[in-house]
Amino acid sequence: MASSEFLNKVDFSLSFCCEMIENGGEDSFFSCVKSDKAVVSVFDGCGGLDGKVYQNFSFKTGAYMASRMLSGAMKAWFDSIGDENPDAAHYKNLADRIYGIVSQYADKRNVVIKGSMHKDFASTLCGAVVKPKGEKMHTDFIWAGDSRGYILSPDGLVQMTSDDIRGEDAMSNLRNDGVLTNVASAKGNYLINKRSATVTYPAIIICATDGCFGYLSTPMEFEDLLLDTLSKSKCADEWSKNIQAQLKNISGDDYTMSLISLGFSSFNSLKKQMAPRKEFIKKHYIERLSNLEYEQKVALWEKYKEDYYVV
Repeated sequence: MASSEFLNKVDFSLSFCCEMIENGGEDSFFSCVKSDKAVVSVFDGCGGLDGKVYQNFSFKTGAYMASRMLSGAMKAWFDSIGDENPDAAHYKNLADRIYGIVSQYADKRNVVIKGSMHKDFASTLCGAVVKPKGEKMHTDFIWAGDSRGYILSPDGLVQMTSDDIRGEDAMSNLRNDGVLTNVASAKGNYLINKRSATVTYPAIIICATDGCFGYLSTPMEFEDLLLDTLSKSKCADEWSKNIQAQLKNISGDDYTMSLISLGFSSFNSLKKQMAPRKEFIKKHYIERLSNLEYEQKVALWEKYKEDYYVV
C-alpha cells in the first residue's frame, strides 16, 4: 500500500490527558500520523513508587517527570525512524532511549537507588505503531505496566496488552488493585513487552492509562462507555469531549487516552458500523449488570473475555 493510500485510511486521531490535580497530573501522551505510519501512546507516572517532589524540577514529583520523559523519548524515537519500518533493532533503540533519558535525569539529581519498593522516575508506558501491510495494517503494541492497548472494531473490543500485575486479570484487578511488577524507571530492571498483530480495516487502535478503565466495575463497561459516547457524538472532537465527561464522573485518577481510527471513511460511517455492537453490549451485558452480585458479574465476564483477550 502506497503512503498516500495509508493516509486515506486514516479517519482521525484524538488524544486527551486529564489531571485530577491542576498542573500536577502524572500522565502524558504522544501521538503522530505520518504518510506511511502512525503512533499512539500513553504514559502514567507511578506516584506510589516515586512521589518525591524535586525542587529543581519546579516542585514536580518524580512520577510527573517520568511520564513526560517517556513521551519525549517516544517522540524522539518515532522521529528518528524516518521512512523505515520499525523492527526489533528499532524497538531495542527505543528501550535504550528511555533508559538513557531517565538515567540522565536521575544522575542530575544525584539519586540514590533504593530498595525494590521504590523506583525513581517510574512510569508505565503503552504504545501502538501502525503501518500498512498490503490491504491490512500491521500494528506493534509495546508496554510496561498496566496501561492498556486495544483494538476496537465492529466485532468488539480486544485487549492486546497484558497487565504487568501478578495473578490478576482485567476483571479481578478492578477489585484487588494488584501490585505492578514491571514499570520503566531509573532502576533499569524492567522489560518493554511487544505484541504484533495484522489488523483488518476498519478498526480503532487505542492506548489508555488505568484512569480510563480502572474505576469501572467490569471490563465490559469500558467498551460500553466508548460505544455509548460515540453514539451520542457528531464528530471526533465531540466524541473526545463526551468520553472525558463520562470519565470525569467516575475516575479517581488522571485519565489519558490516545487513539486512531482507520478505514471507516467517515465519522457517520463509524457510528453506523459500530451501532450493532453497541446494542449487543447493552442487551447481553450492561443491562444485566445492575441486578447481579459480584460472583454473577464474574460469570458474565467469563463469557465476555472469550473474545476480549487476544489468543
